[in-house]
Amino acid sequence: MSMCTPIANSGHTLFLDNWYSSPNLFRKLQSIQTNAIRTVRCNRKNMPKDLATIKLKRTEAISRSCNGILAAKWKDKKDIYLLSIKHKKIEMIEVEKKRWKNNNTITKPNIVLEYNNGMSGVDLQDNYLSSFSFMRKYVKSYKKKYFFT
Repeated sequence: MSMCTPIANSGHTLFLDNWYSSPNLFRKLQSIQTNAIRTVRCNRKNMPKDLATIKLKRTEAISRSCNGILAAKWKDKKDIYLLSIKHKKIEMIEVEKKRWKNNNTITKPNIVLEYNNGMSGVDLQDNYLSSFSFMRKYVKSYKKKYFFT
C-alpha cells in the first residue's frame, strides 16, 4: 500500500498478477480511489465460491459483483479468474484471432482485453525468462548479492 500512495486519487489503473491479488487488497485500493485489474486464484480467501464450481464452455463468461468489486470467470483454453474495480459488468467483444492460414473471430470480455494490454510487457518478459534457467539463476544471485546483504 505504501507503493500506491503516489498514485492514490489520480485515476490510474494498476495491473497486477495473481501472486499479489486478493479481494481484501481490492477494498483497500478502492478506499484510496485507485483502479485495479488483476488475475486471481479461484481459491483465494473471500472469493465467490460459486465461480469455481460453475462449468463454462469456451468463450463463456460469468461474473459476481459486491461493493463495487467485480469478480469474473472466463473460459478460454482454461479457466481465467479476474478481479476489477474499474469495471461494473462484463461486455463481450469480438476480436480477430490470427492463426497461420485462417482468421477466426473469438469473443473476449473487456476485462481480459484491458488486462492483456496493461500486462503485455511484464508477462512477455516473464515468459522469456522462464525459458532460460541461466537467467533466472543470475537474477536471483544478483538480488541476493546486492540487495539482501
